[in-house]
Amino acid sequence: MRDCEWLESLYDQYFAQLFGLAFSILRTEKDAEDALHNAFVKAMINAKKGQEKDSPLAWLYVIVRNEALMLVRRRQRRLAMQKRYHNHENDNTDQDPVEQVHMHEEQQRVRDVIAEMNPKDRELIYLYYYKELSLDNIANLWGEKPSTIRVRHHRIKKMLASQLEGGEAEVTP
Repeated sequence: MRDCEWLESLYDQYFAQLFGLAFSILRTEKDAEDALHNAFVKAMINAKKGQEKDSPLAWLYVIVRNEALMLVRRRQRRLAMQKRYHNHENDNTDQDPVEQVHMHEEQQRVRDVIAEMNPKDRELIYLYYYKELSLDNIANLWGEKPSTIRVRHHRIKKMLASQLEGGEAEVTP
């Protein structure tokens, strides 16, 4: 039986149990479905490593649990960011209008610098900072070594800092 067919049979067999686990952690149907989907994508990618054949349900439980907990962490980070943003907006009402204009100009400079990056670097910024994927997940997604992605991320951060401080550093791919 091919890995795809094998995973499909596991999905059919254990869906209710795995969905229940994800739902018990996440408390919403949509998030539980997302966790289950992400878990089976990871299972498909990692199906050839061997540990899944001994105890497939336990293997899937670990993947679903990890995906659900990752979604919880993302939700918490997103809420914390929204709270900081909301507090920051409230702080802006007390700010001098000149300071508000300066802050908006700085934000636009960051957007402009990112827009000028090559598409691969822009995508890395998007996936890491906006979609909150880990550098290891991005490496897996792109089929590259994690160390390559970490180095690329470091170079991008250096280039951003340099350009925002007034320099014109170029990133080497």
